[in-house]
Amino acid sequence: MARFQCFRTDGRRVRWRLLGGNNRVLGVSARDFADHAAALDDVERIRRSAAQAEFDFEHGDGGQWWWRMSVRDRPVAQSAHGFARRVDAALAADRFGRSVRGADSDLPLAVFQPGRRGREIPLGEPENRPCGGSVPLSARSPLTTRLVTDPRLSDSRQDNDDRGER
Repeated sequence: MARFQCFRTDGRRVRWRLLGGNNRVLGVSARDFADHAAALDDVERIRRSAAQAEFDFEHGDGGQWWWRMSVRDRPVAQSAHGFARRVDAALAADRFGRSVRGADSDLPLAVFQPGRRGREIPLGEPENRPCGGSVPLSARSPLTTRLVTDPRLSDSRQDNDDRGER
């Protein structure tokens, strides 16, 4: 089952992404947010307005196709990576659109460091803690100690998964 996940893009800004049941990124927010709560509010707006969404496709300078989801002419989500063919981008956009309404929300905030695996911060933990700071084991909730993959690490399986190949 798909789920939304919020993550820090730098020391202060937050974005969300939709992960498929296999933890592959189906799409990401079109913009970043000032804090975790604002990103979660946007996730709820996306869920409510998914039926009215329109998808546009763009052929980038690098030769790849990208999709963008808009609601009332406002971009709200986009593909996390490009696709070799337009039909692949259209299939990925359709998969994203179908997954949005039933997706769970992962409440902890994921924090990534370049070139490393991530960690999750439980809700209620101070927002002003530096991203690189550690969380004492005693402060971790057993539900929020799993590792998440850094979205900037490449994985050759990503392209195959988005085409439905295993």
